[in-house]
Amino acid sequence: MGEIEFLSEKEKVGVLLQGKVPAVTPEEIKQIVSELRNFDGSIRAFPNMKMKPSAILGGYVPLDPLFDSWDETPGGNNWHFEAVNMPKLWNLETRGKVPVAVIDFGIRKHEDLEYDLRRGVDGEGADWAQNHGVSVLGVLGAVGNNSKGIAGAIWRGDIKVYVIDGALSSLVQSIVLALQDKAKVILFAGGLEWGSVEPEGNPEAEAILEYHRQIFSVVFQYVRYYDALFVQSAGNEGRDARYAGVGASVKDLFPQNILLVGSTNILGKISTFSNKGRLVDLYLPGESIFTTCLGEGENAGNTGYCLLSGTS
Repeated sequence: MGEIEFLSEKEKVGVLLQGKVPAVTPEEIKQIVSELRNFDGSIRAFPNMKMKPSAILGGYVPLDPLFDSWDETPGGNNWHFEAVNMPKLWNLETRGKVPVAVIDFGIRKHEDLEYDLRRGVDGEGADWAQNHGVSVLGVLGAVGNNSKGIAGAIWRGDIKVYVIDGALSSLVQSIVLALQDKAKVILFAGGLEWGSVEPEGNPEAEAILEYHRQIFSVVFQYVRYYDALFVQSAGNEGRDARYAGVGASVKDLFPQNILLVGSTNILGKISTFSNKGRLVDLYLPGESIFTTCLGEGENAGNTGYCLLSGTS
């Protein structure tokens, strides 16, 4: 038995009805649909066709043009999503229902990004800072199925951006503002900058870490009060993640509210550059990640895509 749905309009009121008809082949269904349409001008009939998802690895995949084919072996421009089987998660949800705050050092408008800039301005700061923010947002939330570029982990969602100037005070202010904006996840892809200084075994470095601990032991009381999760990159210096500071400095005090993330390569091994140690909660793909970035020339910042590596 085939199924047909038909919409009957009478006195400008539409009624959707569904009925089974004695038809087996598609040709027979088409014939009945045609007869219903010709029977009365107020009836519009159409077959009740079954829907088939675009699925692989047990879930949906985006159709964005710059991604490679999808299979069970991580490879190509989308290897990082294949490695964690994102299609299976996308089968459950492609839109981000949890408000996310991204705190970064710069941002610039891009064709494949949608976000609400809550602190700072687009195009502010050095090119490297803007590129960092653009690339982080691409992995997180590049718009999916928009016929442009790539898709992020969240195809569309409530993503708010807070640009900081690198000063500790601007980071603290942005965390508080994000909480006031009802963010449930705060992503900070940064940490202490040591430059040429070797912090391990350095008394001055320990003093700086203690200073971070004093400050953020207060800040993260608010994070816990608002029941939010602070996600921080572990750092790219190949040392103990405790030297990243910020959330790492108080992770023992707020273990339920701080998540430190390191990097793996395409083979599933921890990246040589990734910070490590007992404070790191998980390691995710972070080498040669294809994402949004600044373009060149008059299209700078609008249509660029590139391969980048890091725990961010």
